[in-house]
Amino acid sequence: MGDREKGLQYLKIAAERAPHSRVDAQLALVEIYTFKENRFDLAEPVAVKLYEKYPDNQTFARYLMRIYQGLKNRAKLT
Repeated sequence: MGDREKGLQYLKIAAERAPHSRVDAQLALVEIYTFKENRFDLAEPVAVKLYEKYPDNQTFARYLMRIYQGLKNRAKLT
């Protein structure tokens, strides 16, 4: 067992500041927010940032589609 809030805080710090693990931390945040917490509003800005930086990465595109589906945003889903 761990401290959920502390773990999320560490991931947020790594997602912003860690030069070598930034993308991994951002992806972890997207996965947690999208699949474990259904917090699509929190996942969206992180996923958009990843997709804009890596537009050819299908994993990031699929996560973004799942987020838009969860937000019921059909305009962005297409």
